[in-house]
Amino acid sequence: MKLLIFASILVCASAQDQAWRDNMKEKLTEFGIECAESEQATPEDIEALHNHKPPVTHAGKCVIFCVSKKLNLMNADGTLNVTPQTDWIEKVKETDSEAFGKMKTIYHHCADTGRTETLFSIHSSTK
Repeated sequence: MKLLIFASILVCASAQDQAWRDNMKEKLTEFGIECAESEQATPEDIEALHNHKPPVTHAGKCVIFCVSKKLNLMNADGTLNVTPQTDWIEKVKETDSEAFGKMKTIYHHCADTGRTETLFSIHSSTK
């Protein structure tokens, strides 16, 4: 769930570059739709995610994992990618250092607490 919050902060991070924000929203929506379909998430899962709440089903939780992998935040084995090198992270760093700091704090908290391991084990148990 914290990775979902991380992605939400990312979308809101750069008030100075509306075109970039629109592009990121579009990309997150695209990934979300792809992952919801591939993981067979329910409408209730999607509603929960839109409301920034945990998904209700197992498949819904896998949507978060799937989107995280597509954003290069998660490795294929379910571990957190502690050094994600992506253009959007660099853009946040360049345009909004405060938002970047918040993202970094959340991201490292997830890495330090091992919260993503639980998400991976949930995801892999259905494959």
